[in-house]
Amino acid sequence: MNKKYKWGLVFLTGLFSVVIIFLGSQMTRGQAQEERNIPKTTVQSEQVKLDRLSDQLENLFVDTQAGFLKPEVTQIEVEELKKEAAKLVDFSKDKEATAYTEKRRTLQQAIVEVRIQIDVQEQLNELFEEVITDFQIIEDTYILNSAATENQLEKLAETLAQYSVTNQWHENVVAYQAQAQKQWDAIDAIQVAIKAFAEQSASITQADFDNLTIKISQVLSSEWQTVLSEQLAQLTITPIEAVIETSDTQTSESSTTTNNNQTNQNNNYYTPTTPVTPTPTPTPDPTPTPTPTPDPT
Repeated sequence: MNKKYKWGLVFLTGLFSVVIIFLGSQMTRGQAQEERNIPKTTVQSEQVKLDRLSDQLENLFVDTQAGFLKPEVTQIEVEELKKEAAKLVDFSKDKEATAYTEKRRTLQQAIVEVRIQIDVQEQLNELFEEVITDFQIIEDTYILNSAATENQLEKLAETLAQYSVTNQWHENVVAYQAQAQKQWDAIDAIQVAIKAFAEQSASITQADFDNLTIKISQVLSSEWQTVLSEQLAQLTITPIEAVIETSDTQTSESSTTTNNNQTNQNNNYYTPTTPVTPTPTPTPDPTPTPTPTPDPT
């Protein structure tokens, strides 16, 4: 009886173990299948988010291909879009999600380019007296304001160099950058000239003063004309008499120096002259008169 009981217990224990193993394997297989299905489901859901963000990005443009943004687009709006794009799951290791991965990368890079565009437009508008509202056209009527600095122009050039897309927007902002740089170069040249006179003697001749006055009048910005005129007014105009006197003194000194040099040169090369006795010219002998021959009878 005890023997049968023992064998029965062994049988039940073995059967129970087999059942446990079977159930465990089924659970493991189910979990594995579920895990395999998770990426596929997640990629699909993330793809929906990606498409939605791509549409939002495209809606920022008036003309996507040409690269012109809507005037009302702000950096805050783009930052929100960037945050949402950063939440997209990275499936770059999944070979079946190649298309998703490429589109995700393209979206993130496009957002970076838009941020650069907004920075460039804001920096340009800080340079000019009037705000550029339409970057689709190029006008040469924009004037550099009196608050513009060389550092701002350098920063603009650095920001614009980060933009990697070739389109019409890029060509137009480069044209506006050139306008600002040309105006600044003319202003800077006048400032350099005024500073040079100030460092020498803080005085300037009437001719140089008039020349700089003409250049100042050619500056497009009336604000900059005022600033430059005030800088020029700090210099003292040298009287014409002083200029003539200085010139005459320099000429006299130069003439005296030249005469002294010539005298010294003559003294260095002077040799006393020895008197020379002239040789008398011999007088030629008189020619004898011929004797007439008598006629024969």
